[in-house]
Parts: sequence; C-alpha cells; structure tokens
Amino acid sequence: MPRFIVSIEKSYIWYHIITSWLFSMPSRYEESIYQMLVDEPVTPNEVARKLGISHKTAQRVLMHLALTKEDIRYKNSGRIHMFWKTKEMRNASE
Repeated sequence: MPRFIVSIEKSYIWYHIITSWLFSMPSRYEESIYQMLVDEPVTPNEVARKLGISHKTAQRVLMHLALTKEDIRYKNSGRIHMFWKTKEMRNASE
C-alpha cells in the first residue's frame, strides 16, 4: 500500500478519536449553565455575564448542551441565539 494512503487512514482514525474525546469531555461550566436553563430561556451573552466568561465560551457550551442533551433546544434569529430546556423533559426528571 502506498505510504500516503496509510498516512490518510491514520489521520482519519486520529481525527475520530480526538473528536469523540472532545465531545465526551465535559466543560467546567457545563453543569452551571445547564442549571441556568431550568428557569428561563437564555442567550450566550446573559450566561457570559453571570459567569464572567467570554461570549464565545458560553455559546460553545450552550451549543454543546443543545447537541448532546435531549431536553435542551435552541433557536437563532439572525445573530441572536436562544437556548432553553423543554418543559416535557423537565417535568419527567422531577
């Protein structure tokens, strides 16, 4: 097998290992942001102000929660992103 094909296969495998590790690794802000979603819909800017973190960090964690948790929803209207916890899942967990 040519060397560049082996190299591509190895890099493909490493890419999947690293991305699966990143998505499984919890953020240090994940739990506190998840608790903020219980009360009302929030924007990344509100979360960033409450926790004293950057807007990008807050938006990244919120999007990660929306993609990995079934009870978190989001909607964007232009540049504004809203994140909230659905009532059906909230009542089932209580």
